[in-house]
Amino acid sequence: MPIRLFGPVLLLVFGGACTRPLRLSGNPISPTEPLLSGVVRYLFASWAPQGPVALADSVIDMPGRAQSTIRGYWAADARRGFAQAIAALADKSGQKRQLDAEVVRALPPHVVVSPGLATSGTIRARLSHVALSPDSLFAVAYLEIDCGPLCGHGALYFFARRPGCDWTYWDRVGYWRS
Repeated sequence: MPIRLFGPVLLLVFGGACTRPLRLSGNPISPTEPLLSGVVRYLFASWAPQGPVALADSVIDMPGRAQSTIRGYWAADARRGFAQAIAALADKSGQKRQLDAEVVRALPPHVVVSPGLATSGTIRARLSHVALSPDSLFAVAYLEIDCGPLCGHGALYFFARRPGCDWTYWDRVGYWRS
């Protein structure tokens, strides 16, 4: 009898680990805080810059192969929400080229918006539009960092939240690294 139960027990233990449940923040956000500020705050706090960061004042388009980044082990709600946010980001391609005012207001003090190429010794960054799913519970943004010769990366960042709560970093998919 114990041998017959072994298969179903293994299925429950390992089969449940195949999807990543939504683990989201329960921290409420202030009603006056802009919706995207948590995303922007994380993007520029997730890595430790060695000096000031010059953020280009124009947005960068997302790489064309981003649809393949929805991981199979994510819960169905997460896959659907992130797919909608990625579609919204693709739709914004070629639209307004300036950074959103909400994004600029949310930047940390060490990040300065720069209209042209940054001077040497300054870390340069380019950001896509921050796109939301229709219910504003999932967000994606593409960020490129150039920190010098053979130093930089480009990645698509995923965020999720509960209604009325702060954003939670979900995942990152790297596209290039130098």
